[in-house]
Amino acid sequence: MHNWALLNKERRGMLGEVARAWEKLLGNARLKELAYHKFLENHAGLFFSDPRTYIVISNLEMGADLKPDLVVVSDNQSYGFRYELIELESPHDQPFTSKGRQSAKLTHALQQVEDWQRWLEKHPDSAKELLPSKAHSVWGDPQVSYTVVIGRRNKMVRNNEIRIQKSRKYRCSIRSFDYLTDKLRQNAFLPIGLFEHGKHLSDDEVNRIISPFFRAMSSAAWKNYRTGANFTQYHSLGFSGPSILEFRPENTDLLKRFLRFDRSTC
Repeated sequence: MHNWALLNKERRGMLGEVARAWEKLLGNARLKELAYHKFLENHAGLFFSDPRTYIVISNLEMGADLKPDLVVVSDNQSYGFRYELIELESPHDQPFTSKGRQSAKLTHALQQVEDWQRWLEKHPDSAKELLPSKAHSVWGDPQVSYTVVIGRRNKMVRNNEIRIQKSRKYRCSIRSFDYLTDKLRQNAFLPIGLFEHGKHLSDDEVNRIISPFFRAMSSAAWKNYRTGANFTQYHSLGFSGPSILEFRPENTDLLKRFLRFDRSTC
């Protein structure tokens, strides 16, 4: 059993190291979008985990040619999973022009979001298989939200009203890469799992599920997980827990470093 809450105090320095490495990447204008995607993929748990989020998918295959960069999968109790589809641009892209108009890069990102929305609307049966939930199957509510991450906060804030208008128009959040930095630096980790219907799991399984050192699943791994015999469309995190451990990869280097300092490790 491992006390992940040590990351909040005694081992907070590990989180600081990851944050500094991330901020160094953000400051390197020579890097392409793939570098930021890979970093988030490899540190998905540190950026995105919370008491209901322990799965992130990288490059989810939607139809023939649509692939959201990341999908954050969160437990919504009896409604099943909910999904945040994320489009990553570059921290060096300008979301708005000097005249306050949306840039070509932001336009491209918002078109990607519209493509996802159209695909989900035109292919409801496939969407229910790809992004399963009880709410989707029973009430036709796909439980999906959308986020575009582009540019830096100092370029975004001067056009905040326009950002909000565009977010409403395209039904998505528009965020800067500094938003992800905040999520990393401000994240807090629990020593126990809070999701419902996990009583059939062993203490060790629950402890491993809530580890913040998980990496993003591939699209193929997500398919194997959601089509497995243990998957349920309601209380998915609790009932389908063992399969998460089977298909979700770990950041083994960081996990090993943490365990060397975890005083609660047996």
